[in-house]
Amino acid sequence: MEGRSEPAGAHPAPRGERARVLPLLAALLVVAPGLYWVAVATWAASLSPLGRDQGIFQYFAWALREGDVLYRDIRDVNGPLTTLVHLVFQALGGEDEHRFRVLDLAVTGGVFALAGACLPGLGAPAGVRPAARLLAERAAWAAAAWVVVGAQYLSHLYWDIAQRETFAGWFLLSSIAAQVLASSLAAPRRGALDGRARRLAAALTAMAGALAAVTWFGKPTFVLFTPAQVLALLLDDEHPLGWKARLGAYAGGALAGASVLLALLLGVGDLASFVRIAIVEAPVLYRYIWAQRLPELFAPGYARLDTALGLVGCAIAIALVATRRAPRRLLAIGLLPLGAIANLVVQRKGFAYHHQPIGAAARLVWLALLVLAAERAWSARAAWSVRSALSALSARPSRALVRAAPLALGAALGLFAALQARTSPHAAMASALSSIAATPEGRASEAYFALYPESHYRPWEMRLAARYVAERTSPDARVQVYGMDPYFLFLARRLSATPYVYAYDLNVSAALLGGSGARPDALARRRILDMQRRHERDLLARMRERPPGAFVFIEHAPMTSFWDDGPRDFETSCPEAAAWVWQHYREAARFGVVRVFLPATAGEGITAPEGSRDGAAARTPR
Repeated sequence: MEGRSEPAGAHPAPRGERARVLPLLAALLVVAPGLYWVAVATWAASLSPLGRDQGIFQYFAWALREGDVLYRDIRDVNGPLTTLVHLVFQALGGEDEHRFRVLDLAVTGGVFALAGACLPGLGAPAGVRPAARLLAERAAWAAAAWVVVGAQYLSHLYWDIAQRETFAGWFLLSSIAAQVLASSLAAPRRGALDGRARRLAAALTAMAGALAAVTWFGKPTFVLFTPAQVLALLLDDEHPLGWKARLGAYAGGALAGASVLLALLLGVGDLASFVRIAIVEAPVLYRYIWAQRLPELFAPGYARLDTALGLVGCAIAIALVATRRAPRRLLAIGLLPLGAIANLVVQRKGFAYHHQPIGAAARLVWLALLVLAAERAWSARAAWSVRSALSALSARPSRALVRAAPLALGAALGLFAALQARTSPHAAMASALSSIAATPEGRASEAYFALYPESHYRPWEMRLAARYVAERTSPDARVQVYGMDPYFLFLARRLSATPYVYAYDLNVSAALLGGSGARPDALARRRILDMQRRHERDLLARMRERPPGAFVFIEHAPMTSFWDDGPRDFETSCPEAAAWVWQHYREAARFGVVRVFLPATAGEGITAPEGSRDGAAARTPR
C-alpha cells in the first residue's frame, strides 16, 4: 500500500498495558511549581483593561453589528478573523472588558491544554493504548501545557495578549493537535485498523487542514507554518492513511476552511475592498512603517531565549526522528519554531506579541520531548534510546538514572514556568487589582486606569470625551476620529463618518520615513504620497456629503508628526480637508489628549488654528 512502512522502533506494549506512572509523575512535576502563580496571573489578567489593538477590533465588531461593512466602511489592513472573534465574544457578553478578558483566557488556556493532551503516546508505537489511565495522562499533560505555555503567554503585558497572533494561534495549535491525534490512531500493523478508525483519521486530518487555513485570514504570515505542517504529514510513516489520501484529506480540509472564512468575509465585508487593501495598498504603505533589521527583531532578552529554546528543541526533534528514536509525527510539533521564526522575520515589526508564536512553539516542543523521554524511559524495551542519549555521560547508566532524567527535565520546565508566571506583569498587579478592580464600578474608575499608564494611550480621557460626544450628538450621527483609537467610537456608540479610522492612512510620514529594516525608494515614496492624496480627497468628499456630528482629535497618537497637536498634524497632512473642518466646526471641549470639535453655530464659522504653521500651540475659539 502506498507510502507505508513499519513504524520506527515498534515494540509490544508495556506488560499488561499497565498505567504508566513515570509519564504521570513527570507531568505533575511540570504542573506543581507554577500552578499557583499561573492561576494568580490569569486572575489578574482577567481584570486588565483593553489596550489599543483590542479596542480597535471591539469597534469593528460593534460597527458590523450596527450595519457597517468591513473594508468598505472601515478601512483595515488585517484579515477578518480577529474581527469575527470579537463579534463572537461580544455576542457572549464581551462588550464588557472583564468578560472579554475571561473569554480570551478561557479559550487560549483551553487550546494550550488541548495541545498538551495530544502529546501522550509519542514514546510508544501508534495504536498502543494504555487503557485505564490514558485519560489521566492526557489530563495531566493538558494541565502541564496550560501551566508552561500559559506562563509564557502571561509574561506579556495586557497590551500584548488577546492579539491577532493569539487568535490565529488558537487555530494553529488546534490544527497541530488534530494532526498528531490522527497519526496516533494507527495500529502496529495497519491491516488491523478498522474502517471506522480510518474514517476518523481522515476526518482529523481534514480538520487539521481546515483549522490551518483559518489562520491565514487572521495573519497572512501564518501561511508560513503550513509547509512544515505538510512536510510532517507527508513524512509520517505511522499515519493510518497512505500519503496521497492524507494529503488529499488535508488539502480538502484547507479548501473547506478557506471557503468558510471567505463566506464569512462576504457576509460581513466587501471582498473587492479587502483584496485592494490587503494585496495592493498595504504592501505600498504599511510594509515600511517601523520596519526593523533582523538583529533588532531578536534584540529583547526574551526573544533570544525563546528563539534559542525553540531552535534547540527543533534540532533535537529532527535528530531523534532522523535516527528513528522518535515517531515522525513528532515533526508536526518539532517544526513549529521554524514557522514561528519565519512569521516574525517576514513581518519585520518585532512587536512583543509577534514573538508569542515562538514562545508557545518552543515550550510545546520541549513538552513533547519530555513526554517522549518519560514514555521511553518507562518502557523496558525502549530504554536503550534514552541510554544512548546519556552515553556521553556514562557508559552504563543505571535504570534509576534513565528514569530520573525525564523527572529532572519536568521539574526544570515546571520551575521555569513558575518563575515566569511569578514575575509576570499580571502577577505583579494582583494586589492592587484586588482592591480596585474587584467590582464593575472599580473597573470604571480613574484610579483603575491609572494602574496602566501609557503615554500614547489614554482610556480614561477617551471615556470622558466619549460620554460628552454621546450626550451632544444624535444616536444616528457619525463621528470622525483622527488618531489611532477607533475604540473611542465604540465607547461613544457612534459609527465612523468615513472609512479612515487610522491616522497613518492620512498622515503617511511614518511610511515615508520607514525603519531600519526597510525604507521606501523614490518610486515607493511617490506611490505612498499618491495614495495619501487619494485618501484625503475621499475623506473630504464623504464629509461634505454627510457631515460628521463631531470631529475628534486624539493626540499622542503613534505614527503622527505632531505629538501634542492633533489639529496641526491633520492640517499639515490634509490641508484641504482641514480647511473644510475649520470652516464648519469649532473646538467645544478638551479632555486631556482628546479634543472634541462640534459643528459651528449658524454663521459663526471657525478660523484655522493659529500658530499651526510655525509650531505654536493650536488655538480655536470656544
